[in-house]
Amino acid sequence: FTLPQELALGSGRGCCDSKHFSFVPHVQRSTRLLRAIAVVCVLALPAPAECFSCVVGGAVRWQCWGICGQLQSRYVTKTGRSSKFGHWRAATYRHDSDALRKASKEQPSKQDDMDASILLKACKARGDLPQHLAIIMDGNRRYATSQGKPSTFGHLQGKKRLEQVIQWVMVELGIPHLTVYALSLDNLRKRSSAELAYLTELMAIGLEELAGHPTLRAKRIQVKVAGCLDDLPVRLQEAAARVEQSSAPSLGDQPGGVLTVCVGYSGRSEILHACKTLAADIAHGQIDEEEVTEAALEARLYTAGAPSPDLVIRTSGEARISNFMLWQLAYSELVFVGATWPEFGAQVLAGALDEFAHRSRRFGS
Repeated sequence: FTLPQELALGSGRGCCDSKHFSFVPHVQRSTRLLRAIAVVCVLALPAPAECFSCVVGGAVRWQCWGICGQLQSRYVTKTGRSSKFGHWRAATYRHDSDALRKASKEQPSKQDDMDASILLKACKARGDLPQHLAIIMDGNRRYATSQGKPSTFGHLQGKKRLEQVIQWVMVELGIPHLTVYALSLDNLRKRSSAELAYLTELMAIGLEELAGHPTLRAKRIQVKVAGCLDDLPVRLQEAAARVEQSSAPSLGDQPGGVLTVCVGYSGRSEILHACKTLAADIAHGQIDEEEVTEAALEARLYTAGAPSPDLVIRTSGEARISNFMLWQLAYSELVFVGATWPEFGAQVLAGALDEFAHRSRRFGS
């Protein structure tokens, strides 16, 4: 008798990730079966299994021996053991570029890729996908803490997760616009200098990798960097300029998609910048006061030319938008998930897309 390393069962509509369970939609949930599986996990699975989760009505509820509670996800892996779900290695990385590049090359297992591909094909076949998906990537440090590791470990896993999500969203699902909130202006002003040095170097490396990414080139995906770029370190500014230049479409050509990375970004600062630009244009006679409209202001935002997001996903259980795209989110659908950003797997993405597909968007009508 060989016990399974991963189990799958239904939890009604919606889905989420757990370290040893993958919950999928549209299958009847059985409380008795859940309890039985909990016993199996405690007795036999190779990592702690005190808690496991399901989604009921869109809210993550933790089940432990049949007891429901609205608890924050905190799953601590045994010291020295790699996580089953992410195949992450317990390692300490130096802050220099060569070490970061080497660490970034570790790839997920082929089984994980195959499972994700099956889920995403089902989502694409169903349809009702957003044309613009925005993600507030939150929880890197909380994930690292839950693993007993420094924040740098969480940021590195977050970078790897972003690479996967870009592939899932823009290549496999074919969603033409993806915007990710990577670093806020408040982060730049309030985080420690040591953490910021690591983060900005990691982002510069990530942007350089995007500039030479063969799949993104083949799909003609344009990469834009949005935010108060003058406040960024020179190294990161140069990487941003290179990726924008290398991915820009040829004259008269349309990009196959647009990936916008928000770095040093603030929604309030973006609106203020657009207003100042508009005022300067009026002062220089480039536009009359009567021509000042919502469209005129939108044309001066960092995200000018992109449609407003249809769906915004925020990870790590926080239910706020944190100064992100304040103008653009007027009619966006918001989905908040409990998984931290490094834990944001294909099941969580599929669950958020399923939730979006069942929403009724009326735009004030």
